[in-house]
Amino acid sequence: MGLEIKAFTIRDISDVNGYLQALGMKRIAEVKRDAEIAQAESAKEAKIRIADANKQGEQARIIAESQIAEYNKDKEINIQIYRKDSEVEKARAGLAYEIEANRVKKEVVETQMQVEMIKKEKKQTWPARKPCAGSGNWMPPFANKLRRKSLKAKRQPKPLNTGKSRTPKPGPKPSA
Repeated sequence: MGLEIKAFTIRDISDVNGYLQALGMKRIAEVKRDAEIAQAESAKEAKIRIADANKQGEQARIIAESQIAEYNKDKEINIQIYRKDSEVEKARAGLAYEIEANRVKKEVVETQMQVEMIKKEKKQTWPARKPCAGSGNWMPPFANKLRRKSLKAKRQPKPLNTGKSRTPKPGPKPSA
């Protein structure tokens, strides 16, 4: 007969001197140390990544703000250019009005001077006015002469027209 052991389970091992426990402490300290180092490395890596992400975010924010500032500057420049052009056009329109008004005034003055010159010429070339006989109207003297001739011609008897002689009829001469 023999003894055959099919399963053998050790439930607890104890040591009065703590030898077994001392053997495991070195390994436990190494594992704890490695765990703390791994945890610190992980925290370091997380801080680096967070700092990089913050840096990139700040750079993106600065770029966006500078682009916005540039767009605002361009907008203000365009507004100022538009206002300047508008003011220039208003000034041109005002000046064009003044120029046109001055041109019209000049034409009026020139016309008035021409009228005055014509009046002076008439005064120099026309003799003094005398009232027309019988009508009460004022006419130049040569007009009175023409009128008298036409009245005289009306009073004279007309010659009979025999068809042989063609004498002009007395009367006022047409003025050319």
